[in-house]
Parts: sequence; C-alpha cells; structure tokens
Amino acid sequence: MPDLAKRGAIRSVFDGRYTYGRYFSPKQHNRPASLEQIRAFNDVELYDAEAAGREVSAETMKGF
Repeated sequence: MPDLAKRGAIRSVFDGRYTYGRYFSPKQHNRPASLEQIRAFNDVELYDAEAAGREVSAETMKGF
C-alpha cells in the first residue's frame, strides 16, 4: 500500500524557458495562496531550459 502522506503528487507549469514543479501529499492537497503556504505544504523545483535543463539552485529561489 503506498504511503499517501509522502509528497508524491505533482503540479507543474512550463513557460517556454522555466519548468516549475511542486510536490505535495495527496492527503494534503492544497491550493497555495501565498509563498508561505507554498513553502509549508510543498517541495518545489525550478528548471531552466536555456541552461540545458539544469535545476535552479535553492539559493537562487530564496528571492521568489
């Protein structure tokens, strides 16, 4: 039986350059309305297609 408390569900968006993904628990499905809610209930990734698909560093994302 899968552990539905783990952040295994994903929502993502691609704007032509960046791919943003957020992972969340199916038991804690959320529609964040603020940056604080994104950070509290999700794990996030940001990839830059112009940088050969490299993940943008967590340090860079702190300003977002």
